[in-house]
Amino acid sequence: MESNTERSERIRGIRNKEDLLDEWDKLGRLGDIEGAIISYVKAYDYVSFVELDKKLMPFIYTEGDFALFLPDCNEMIVLWAGLSEKLSEIYARLLREKRIFVEPTSFLTYFIDGGNLKFPLCKQLKRKYKKIHWLPITLRVVPPMRRTEL
Repeated sequence: MESNTERSERIRGIRNKEDLLDEWDKLGRLGDIEGAIISYVKAYDYVSFVELDKKLMPFIYTEGDFALFLPDCNEMIVLWAGLSEKLSEIYARLLREKRIFVEPTSFLTYFIDGGNLKFPLCKQLKRKYKKIHWLPITLRVVPPMRRTEL
């Protein structure tokens, strides 16, 4: 049976990690933000929005009043907020086109990376919240191995 690491490497088409690290930076400098995001997530895997936003700052304005909500689900479940309009559109498009995927994570991931949202945590995806709740996630280029509601 194939391990999670082997599956991830096969699906992501792992190349030399140094090439991937250089590639995302080059793409960002050229203004290909979508390509830079995908390349960065390929290189690092399980990437938080905080980490990625910090890396993208030299290439695109990242801060703003926009939020990213869980696609095709409860509109009261936010994935990340405080985004610029352009960056929120890029993230939404990459998720909609299934070029990146979300994987639920602990809120501690965000504290470690230096950020969080001041919303209650989402504990049940099927629940219809009346107020906005935050679902901490990481970004991957590999779909979740087990079927989830994400």
